[in-house]
Amino acid sequence: MAAPLNVDGGERACRDICPPQREASRLVDCTEVASDGGVQRVSCTFQGMCGRRPDGLEAVVDTPGPSVLGEHFAMVAHLEAASIEAFMRLAEELNAHGAPTPLIRAATRAARDEARHARLTARQAARFGASVPTVRIAPSLVRSLEALAIENTVEGCVGETFGALVAGWQAQSATDPEISTAMKSIADDETGHAELAWRVATWIDSKLSNDARLRVVAERRRAVAALVGRFAEETPSVLVDLAGLPTVAQSLGLLRQLDERLWS
Repeated sequence: MAAPLNVDGGERACRDICPPQREASRLVDCTEVASDGGVQRVSCTFQGMCGRRPDGLEAVVDTPGPSVLGEHFAMVAHLEAASIEAFMRLAEELNAHGAPTPLIRAATRAARDEARHARLTARQAARFGASVPTVRIAPSLVRSLEALAIENTVEGCVGETFGALVAGWQAQSATDPEISTAMKSIADDETGHAELAWRVATWIDSKLSNDARLRVVAERRRAVAALVGRFAEETPSVLVDLAGLPTVAQSLGLLRQLDERLWS
């Protein structure tokens, strides 16, 4: 998610200018995009823990929740809710580009799945005293096939594929029974969404030029590198124990498996 921010000029590092990182949405890239009259303008890119982020999703910059668990599930629910729009847009753009009907229908079903995920995770956020931030998304027009391919490979082939694996891990590892049950349901759907992303990638790939395909592959590699870079700080123990999230070492192990089997 690119979130340009107006900030005071100075010598602060670019990353210090961006909004606080969240457990479910971590800062992975920051670049200065403009400087005018002593006011710096930067683009902060966040990588979500789950769900497919739509283009134009606004950053969440409000104050942290009352607990680590509440904060985590509030951000997860926010991203799941945003994914509803992401899949509706995917269906619309696939239709506009003449994609096969099964792909369009699968994207529409995925939007319904995400609505259910948003309810499940919002319920967990409420259990731990947190409320879900409002989802704000800028309007978007139908994009080129290459632009759609890049978003699909970053959000689906990388993000959702890893997210599905993590959700399955949580379903098995969470010591909180309600969280475990919710994550099992989500993991099953997210696995299907990851499979859809690869099916969409295969279809679009057949329509692109060789140069465009190379650019898509380069963006996928960049997304994988950004995902690895997220895990510089250890996951809070309460999220590992109760919510079943993998530790940093376990996350990097899962990423290595995916890189060897799919991304490379």
